[in-house]
Amino acid sequence: MKGLSKESRKTRLHCSAIQMNHFSENDSERQGSSGRKLGYLYKTMIETSSSANYIQNTSKIYKLILIRIQAFANQLKLFLNSFVRA
Repeated sequence: MKGLSKESRKTRLHCSAIQMNHFSENDSERQGSSGRKLGYLYKTMIETSSSANYIQNTSKIYKLILIRIQAFANQLKLFLNSFVRA
């Protein structure tokens, strides 16, 4: 700001202060909406996580059931084959 009169420097500083205030107001508005977006994102992540846990637990249950069914099917197959060979 060299070469400017004292009045010009004051005006320029005042304009800079107004711009900074304007940007900070916009930032706070932006943070409010982004805060809501982050809240929604967090809620969605929790719902997704619980859904993933449900799917994982359900698949474990089905896998255990299939193992039991497969074991029963193998025993039944051996039993039926014993009649065919005889």
